[in-house]
Amino acid sequence: MPLLTPELGLQEAVLDDDSADYLVDMLGPSLSIVDGLFAEGTGHNHAGAHQGGKIVAADLIGPFDFHDWIRSTGVTTPLPTTGIGLELYWDSAAGAGTVQSYDRTLSAYRSTTIRGQTVSLINGVGQAVTLDAAGVLNIPGSINAPGGLTVGGNLTAGGDITGKYLHTSDGANGAVYADVGNLFLRPAGGSQVILDGVGMTVVGYAQVNSWIAAGTNLSGTPGDITANRGGNTGYLWLGNASHHIGFDSSNYVMPNGNLYVNGDLVVTASAANNLSNKAIYDPQMMSQTILGGASYTLPTVTGNVGKWRYVKAWGQNLTMLLTNGTMILFGTQYSSGQYVLRNGDSLSIYCDGSNWWVL
Repeated sequence: MPLLTPELGLQEAVLDDDSADYLVDMLGPSLSIVDGLFAEGTGHNHAGAHQGGKIVAADLIGPFDFHDWIRSTGVTTPLPTTGIGLELYWDSAAGAGTVQSYDRTLSAYRSTTIRGQTVSLINGVGQAVTLDAAGVLNIPGSINAPGGLTVGGNLTAGGDITGKYLHTSDGANGAVYADVGNLFLRPAGGSQVILDGVGMTVVGYAQVNSWIAAGTNLSGTPGDITANRGGNTGYLWLGNASHHIGFDSSNYVMPNGNLYVNGDLVVTASAANNLSNKAIYDPQMMSQTILGGASYTLPTVTGNVGKWRYVKAWGQNLTMLLTNGTMILFGTQYSSGQYVLRNGDSLSIYCDGSNWWVL
């Protein structure tokens, strides 16, 4: 009689068994049993009796090398309630694959690190967000950051950047640069501010609700305009390079033009303009009246056209000194020299640029 193995009941020969009978009646059926363990449908799967017990994933100790792809098709058992680790599974309810580092004991996410020479996130149409070895993040589409976007280094965009606000800071200042050409600030209306290599151009109007300063500001009062070259000077240019209003550290200057106030021309001391149809009420005449004294020298006639002098000899005779030109009196033309005005007499004389006329 054969002996049977304890698990599969394979038949073992005994000493008095016939060899031919053993090969046919005992060894053959035993080999069939072993062969059946490898059947595709009913073979050895650690799921039934005499199959070594179930294989528990928690009991597998790596490392493992897989030479083909791995796929999760769903979560058929409840997720664990304790422990921490990297989880990878297909979420059928969400219709999405999940990769997460999660602490089941504390119900908290943990950090996840993905390493590679270039790390890429590729969507269904082949667009890839990549982080290359130089640390440059390349995004082929747009960035939607409703909660804000903070960039610690450089941000390079091949297309447009659209956002609600742009905040920049290097710890001390904020800056926006144009690496090539001019920098344009253009609102939806089309007017723009252009910053070029030498200054700023505003296309359209500019309204400033505080002060404006060209040079160091001199007033902090809203609405004031400062033009300060330094050295106690400042100028405002009007229309072209030949016309300006300014202060030259001593005087206010306005070259190459006349000044009108309320529609009337302002006549300066050396101007050739004449006042017409103007009434002068009770004027105060300065440096034109000479009252008494021993002598008086009439101004040179050159450059003094239109001037008057009123001379009165009082208390003594007064010597009149004529240094150039002539003095015309009662049809007589007197040349340069000295003339005596007797005590009590007076003269009213007018200069036409060549002569003094006694009137």
